Amino acid sequence: MKNKSLKKNYILDVTYQILTIIVPFLTTPYISRILKAEGIGAYSYTLAFASYVGIFATVGMDVYGQLQTAKCRENKKACGSLVCGIFMAKLLTTTIIIMVYCVLYSKVGMYKNLYWVMILYFLSGLVDFTWFFQGLEEFAYIVTRNILIKAVSIACIFSFVRQADDVVIYALIMQGSLFLGNLVVIPYMRKFVELPLISTVRILPHLRGGMIYFIPTIATSVYTILDKAMIGWVTKSANENGYYEQAYKIVQMVLVVVTSLKTVTLPRVVRLYNEKNYDEVMEIVDSTIRFVLCISLPMSVGLVMVAPQLVPLFLGESFEKCILIVQVLSMLVVILGLSVLISGQCLTAMGKQKQANSCVIVGAGINFTVNLMLIPKCGALGAAIATISAETIILLMFIIFGREHVKIKRIIEYFLKYGICSLIMGGIVFTLNYTELNMELLLVSKVGLGVIAYFGILLLIRDDMIVNFIKSVILRKIKSR
Repeated sequence: MKNKSLKKNYILDVTYQILTIIVPFLTTPYISRILKAEGIGAYSYTLAFASYVGIFATVGMDVYGQLQTAKCRENKKACGSLVCGIFMAKLLTTTIIIMVYCVLYSKVGMYKNLYWVMILYFLSGLVDFTWFFQGLEEFAYIVTRNILIKAVSIACIFSFVRQADDVVIYALIMQGSLFLGNLVVIPYMRKFVELPLISTVRILPHLRGGMIYFIPTIATSVYTILDKAMIGWVTKSANENGYYEQAYKIVQMVLVVVTSLKTVTLPRVVRLYNEKNYDEVMEIVDSTIRFVLCISLPMSVGLVMVAPQLVPLFLGESFEKCILIVQVLSMLVVILGLSVLISGQCLTAMGKQKQANSCVIVGAGINFTVNLMLIPKCGALGAAIATISAETIILLMFIIFGREHVKIKRIIEYFLKYGICSLIMGGIVFTLNYTELNMELLLVSKVGLGVIAYFGILLLIRDDMIVNFIKSVILRKIKSR
C-alpha cells in the first residue's frame, strides 16, 4: 500500500474492527470458565437466530450506503439526504423485523430471556452509521469514541458476570455496549451533512439500491451465523455450538487484520473508477492483494502451529475439541482475505454485483449441503470443513469473474513466494515442540520465533515490499531528527 492515507486508514480500521470484538477477546478466558460451553452455546445460538433475522432489517443498505457516500462525499446536502433516507428505510424494515421476531421467539421454549435481550441487536443495527464514516474515509473519530465504550463493557463483564446463570447479564452487556457504541458517533455526523426537510426524504430508492447487495450480506451470515444455527438444529448440543463459537472467535481476531483492507480501499476504488483512473485502480488492487498474501499466509500457518497451546490457555481444558477446529478454520485467513478484497475491489466497486451474487448463491448451496452431510457425524468440525469448502469455491469464482482487473499470474506468484516462506517458518516453529518448555513459554516462543523467522526469510530473499517498508521507516526516523 503506497498511499499514505490508505495506510493510515487501514491501521485505524483494523483498530476499530479489533475494538468491536476486543471485549470477547479479552474476556474469553474468563467467560469460558464461568459460563462453560453450555452458557456460551446458549448465547451463541440466540445471537445466531437474531443475526439471521436481523439481516433482513438492513437488506444490503449498509454496503449501498458506503458506496453512495464515496460518490457524494463533497456535497453536504446529498450526504444529508442519503443519511436520512437510509435511516428512514432501516427504521421501516427494522420495525417490521422486530414484530416478526417477537412472534417467532414467543413460540420458543428455550432461552426466552436471551431472546428478549437480542432485541438490542436490531436497535444497534438501526443506529449504526459506520457505513457513512467508512464512505467518507473518516476512521479516527469512530475508533477513539468507541474505546471508552469497550472499556466500560469489559469492566462490567468482570464485575457482574460471576456464575453460570449470569448468561443473560453477559448478553445485556455485550449487546448494550454495541448499541451505545453506535449512538456516541452520531453527533459527529453534523460536520458532514446538511439535513433535509422530512417531506423531501425518499425511502424506496434506497430500499431498491440496497437489495442488490442483500445476497452477499446473506452469504456472510451463512458462514458466520447459519453454521452455528445448523449445529444447534442438527446436534441439539449447546456444547458443540460453544466449541465452534470460540474457535471461530480466535480465527476472527486474526482474520480482521486482512479483511479490513476492503473497508479502507473500497471507497477509494469507487471514486477512482468513477473518475476513470484505471491505472491507479489496478495499482491499488495489485498492491493490496500482495499485502494480504504476505501477512495472511504466515498467520494461517502460525495458527496451526500455536493452536495446541493457545486453545487450552485461552479457553480452558474443557475446550480441547476446539484445537482441530481452529486449525481447519485457520485457512479462512487466506481465503477470506483474498475473497473479500477481490469481490469488493473488482466486482462491487465496478458494478459487477450480479456476478458476485451468483458466486455467493453457489457457495451458500455448497455450505448448506456439506453442513447437512458432515455436522451429524463431525459436529462443529463438520461445519468448519463446510465453511472452508464453500469459501474456496467462492474465491475461485470471484477470481474468474474479476480476471479483467486481477492479474492471476501475479496472485500465483505471490502465493507461491509467501506460501513457501510461511511453510519454512512453520517447520522452524514446529521444532519447538521437542523442547521441554511449559505451555505458556512454548506459546510465546512459537509466536516470537515465527515472526523473526518469517521476516528474516523475507529479508534474506530481499523481498522488495519488506525492504521498501524498512527503508521508509529509517528515512522517517532520519527526517524526524
